Amino acid sequence: PDERPEGTIRIHFPDNTYKTLPVTSESSVEEVIQVLSKRRHADPSRYELIIIAPGNQSLKERRLLRGDKPWQIQMKGGATAFKFLFRELGPADGAEGTAEHAKQEEGTSDGQDQDIPLADASGRIRTGQLELLLKDGLSWQPCTLILEEENLWYTQPRDTEEAVGGGMACLPLTSCTKMAESEDKRVFRFITKDEELSFRARTNSERNSWLLAAARQTALLKEQEMLLRADFYISEVEAHRSDRRQSRLESFENLAGLLKDCSARKLFEWFLEESAMSAEASEAWPSGLTPAALMAKLDSREAGRAA
Repeated sequence: PDERPEGTIRIHFPDNTYKTLPVTSESSVEEVIQVLSKRRHADPSRYELIIIAPGNQSLKERRLLRGDKPWQIQMKGGATAFKFLFRELGPADGAEGTAEHAKQEEGTSDGQDQDIPLADASGRIRTGQLELLLKDGLSWQPCTLILEEENLWYTQPRDTEEAVGGGMACLPLTSCTKMAESEDKRVFRFITKDEELSFRARTNSERNSWLLAAARQTALLKEQEMLLRADFYISEVEAHRSDRRQSRLESFENLAGLLKDCSARKLFEWFLEESAMSAEASEAWPSGLTPAALMAKLDSREAGRAA
């Protein structure tokens, strides 16, 4: 089981190792990068922290901003929804990269395309004539199968109520819980939480091609869904942070709010001291009144109003 102590995040590295770091809800990406860079004796400005969906790292990733809060993101999305990856900035970010990294940026490796199914202009990834196992579990019916970017279409018996669009039924790929082989090496099974469909190809090679294309496209869609969730969680955290900052800024519109905020108070005290020194030269500052005495009077007045 993936057990993680509360208050920690797991940071993965490109060499497939990881490090568990203790953090707080306010720990930032910048702080995490600083800690990891120090342990590796590296320049923190040359590294980044990203989140990736389980699966193909080169496809689905999101670079975190230095002010993002990893622990808050993990709490929103769950520790297993995505993972954090610490890596060096690549050529696209101004660093001098290796030839292998350049190939990854271009989406190729050793001159070969990545094994990702691509749709044609019509949105279809694969079409073909297969056979569908009927509900009696014995009979097979000729079936046209169409794999699209988000759906799997197949021919239904004409008397089937679910059939639409000229006898075609549609299965969203995201509804698939498992894509499996069968004892018959020409058959593959498309399994959802509600039903199981078996399709039979003419050869084992054709079956494997269909199974691979459908499985990859299904995994790709689920990765995209995870990254969208991660984006939503990050946006939600950023919105809460923005609201807090807005409330803080609004409190500075009155003296009471300014005096309560530690940073704003120090800035105000500095301003009074500078004003006093500048005013003394022009004899504009009230005689005998020090900045400290003025602050005491202001604190006393605000305390009286609060009472």
